[in-house]
Amino acid sequence: MPLRFRRSLKILPGIRLNLSRSGVSAAVGGRGARITVGHGRVRESVGLHGTGISYSESRALLGKRQALCTQDHSMLIRSFRAPAALLCSTLLAACGSGSLGAGTGTGGVTSPTATPGGLWRGTDPYTGDPLLGIVAETGQFTIIRTTDGAQYFGGLSTSGNSLSAAFIGVLPLGESFQDGSSYGAGSITGTFLAQQSITGSISFTTANAVALGTDPLSLTFDPLYLTGSSLAALAGTYVDPTSNTVVNISISGAVFSQDASTGCSVNGLIGLIDPAYDAYQIDFGFANCGGSVSPLNGTTATGLATLDTSVTPNVLYVGVQNVAAHYVLSAAYQRQ
Repeated sequence: MPLRFRRSLKILPGIRLNLSRSGVSAAVGGRGARITVGHGRVRESVGLHGTGISYSESRALLGKRQALCTQDHSMLIRSFRAPAALLCSTLLAACGSGSLGAGTGTGGVTSPTATPGGLWRGTDPYTGDPLLGIVAETGQFTIIRTTDGAQYFGGLSTSGNSLSAAFIGVLPLGESFQDGSSYGAGSITGTFLAQQSITGSISFTTANAVALGTDPLSLTFDPLYLTGSSLAALAGTYVDPTSNTVVNISISGAVFSQDASTGCSVNGLIGLIDPAYDAYQIDFGFANCGGSVSPLNGTTATGLATLDTSVTPNVLYVGVQNVAAHYVLSAAYQRQ
């Protein structure tokens, strides 16, 4: 009998990330109504619990955009200047703000062929703002909108030159879609040329099950990825220019920071994924957090980082997620 692999990860109430050998998918909703996005299709299911009555419809992710309002074509993420230091996005009221995270388990699915690892740059098709994508060779990825810190994160798989990915998208602090939600799930399908380009389409459904439609996505490989990584090159002091929060990284990869406004202290490690590529794995825990960010205490965030040495001062881009505290961090720290 053939072996089957399937893993379902609960990201938040009502959102699950499903990992299998055939690819990655994301589901939004629960009993009575659910939308599943993945494998190049979107499946909508509704039913009356206890009656045996249900209806399900499946369609390809090629449909015309569905607007949330008649005034403009609805954006996945609206522009908002969010602080790049320790912050929670507006996801759960329990945080006083809230956000969304994915632990190490939501990293990529190992593909039967090489995944398009790299640093990828492009434009958000919903807002026109610049994107920076960090894709590990395992398929784990984080895409940061560099103007405001909005973040997509999830896993991808490949077959030949074909690519499919499922992700969670989180808005910056204080932002929401017009349906009131501030996060959701989506998918990317398309093709790639290794260390050259990614071309495809992106679809997104909010946490309130409102589909935003499908738009083209184009990303270009940044050769900075090929400059390699080392803890010696990374070690130093970094500052968030918007909050003056200082981050110290030792020669061994130990990370320490403390936010003066909340008292939050961060201790963790940043390590190499592959010394041939400019991408790092970062994990850190929280302590002494007060006020609305107190749920961070005792939890751990994990994600990806890259050091941009093509600019002076160097900039350390970080994108991390934290399941337990429903938290995401998108940051750009300048080397001192």
